[in-house]
Amino acid sequence: MRFTIGLLAAAIACAASPAIAADDGFYVGVGMGYSQVDINKNKLNRKLDEALPAPWFVDGSSTDETATPYTFIVGYRILPYLAAEVSYIDMGSADYKAHATTPAPLIGSATIKGNWSADGWPLSLLGIWPVNETWEVFGRAGLFMGSVDLTARAVDNTTDQQIARESTSNNSNEFIWGLGVNANFMDVWTARFEYQAMPSVGNNDTGSASFDNLLFSVLYRF
Repeated sequence: MRFTIGLLAAAIACAASPAIAADDGFYVGVGMGYSQVDINKNKLNRKLDEALPAPWFVDGSSTDETATPYTFIVGYRILPYLAAEVSYIDMGSADYKAHATTPAPLIGSATIKGNWSADGWPLSLLGIWPVNETWEVFGRAGLFMGSVDLTARAVDNTTDQQIARESTSNNSNEFIWGLGVNANFMDVWTARFEYQAMPSVGNNDTGSASFDNLLFSVLYRF
């Protein structure tokens, strides 16, 4: 991710003089990509500890921290150097697995399997630097307004009986920023490659995670 940010920052620095940008006006687009999801396992473990009946407790966990996000975009190019966007993004889901046990002398063993997901509506302003008639680089800053969902189920390894189940959904409003490159072609089309970051999505009720997204999108300009 740091390498990608460095490349995009270098592209901005190397754009010596602006050129004519794409026409002002509305555009729409779709995209998908790859997410690195850094889940705060301590928060998640504490939440599931509360869901387990006494004397069970979580004593170890792991997460699958990759996902496949997709997005739908509606934007308006206000000026050659400024655009506003509203989009929907489904950031995919990450799997959670934990081991639960009981203290001696009543030693038991249980497996917890769960799923953590997030989606929502980013509202953003884009500052755009036209390099030439084809290439542009941009920076994004905005607010992500979405929801986070956590589901988990704990099963006793000896009896195969469910001992606890958790299902929680909550709203989350977070800062979103990004850096990207646009390539304009065939008068009305744009191919976009972008890095997006959300430092923290979720809360103590659902657990939280930071997102690093790499997205490839295709835009149509009206």
